Amino acid sequence: RIQKAIDFIEANLEEEIGIKEIAEAAQLSQYHFQRVFKKCTGYTVISYLRKRRLTRVAFDLCSSKRRVIDAANDFCFEHEQTLIRAFKQEFGVTPGAFRKQKVNIFCTPKADTIVLSLNNYSQRAFRPKLRFQHV
Repeated sequence: RIQKAIDFIEANLEEEIGIKEIAEAAQLSQYHFQRVFKKCTGYTVISYLRKRRLTRVAFDLCSSKRRVIDAANDFCFEHEQTLIRAFKQEFGVTPGAFRKQKVNIFCTPKADTIVLSLNNYSQRAFRPKLRFQHV
């Protein structure tokens, strides 16, 4: 069920979605879903969603001439400045510097199928990071 939620998040990175919609996709209550998601991925739902959006923004900035304000609008950031602050907090560099200086960053990849029995909470998921390099 958590993989269904992850797939739903990935398919809707450019849409305004919240915990309610994601939990419904996983067919779990919001409360239970948030607990299980955190246990499986190591991230809160909102944190994972934000990190994945920022990763997609980084990819778009690197692979196109897209403006930062357009990326902010497309990936549900209220203002360009909100995206810039979040990007700098996540990657340690502004989107403009990332593009101009071709800085390498570590991005959060899509979480894959998670092996977790809901009856066995002793397992912990690890949080991988991918190095994003300009080509």
